[in-house]
Amino acid sequence: MHHYRTSRLQAIDVIKEWGMNFALGNVLKYISRAGKKKSASYEEDLIKALWYLCYELYEDADFADAMVDIAIEQR
Repeated sequence: MHHYRTSRLQAIDVIKEWGMNFALGNVLKYISRAGKKKSASYEEDLIKALWYLCYELYEDADFADAMVDIAIEQR
């Protein structure tokens, strides 16, 4: 499945090669596809990446939600 592939590298290959966990893997995935997928805008993908990064740092979904809310309010 190469829906929006623009490179010979795929996020899943990098995630596996680097041994990334679920949260960091999603950060990489959403950043790498930002603006390339029809069903999600550039900003939506970056907000998703932010959520997973905040979750990775604090392992707290409520904190990640709050940080995303702040980011959205600042736009």
